[in-house]
Amino acid sequence: MMVNGEGNGIKLMRTEEPLTGQGGLLAFLEYVAGMRIEERVTAHLPAPGSNRGFAPSLFVWSLMVLFAMGGRTLSDLRDLEREKALLSALGHEQIPDEDTVGLAAPDGGSEDGRSGACGTPDGGG
Repeated sequence: MMVNGEGNGIKLMRTEEPLTGQGGLLAFLEYVAGMRIEERVTAHLPAPGSNRGFAPSLFVWSLMVLFAMGGRTLSDLRDLEREKALLSALGHEQIPDEDTVGLAAPDGGSEDGRSGACGTPDGGG
C-alpha cells in the first residue's frame, strides 16, 4: 500500500490476534489503574455474598468503561461484553450483565434510600 503515491507507505500484515475498536480506551484505563480505584473500592465496599458473585470493584470498573465508551444506558454493557479482546487485554474475562448491575445499583431518586434499582424495596418494580 502506498500513501500519497510515495514508496514509503504503510505496510499491512495479517494477524490472528483479536482486534478491538475500543483500543483508545486502553490509555484511559491505564490512567484509572494508576489511580488505584480498584484497590480503594475493594477496601471500602463489602465482598460478594457468595463465592459466585462479582467483586464490587468489577461493577465500578464496568460502569467506568461503559461511560468512557459513550454508553448511555445499562443495556450498553452488552457492547462492552462483546469486546472480548479489550476485556482480555485488561484481565477481565467476564463482566456483570445489565440486569445484575441494575439490581446492585441504588436508586438515586428514592427519598427514603430503601428502594432498589426499579423503585421498590425489593427491586421488583
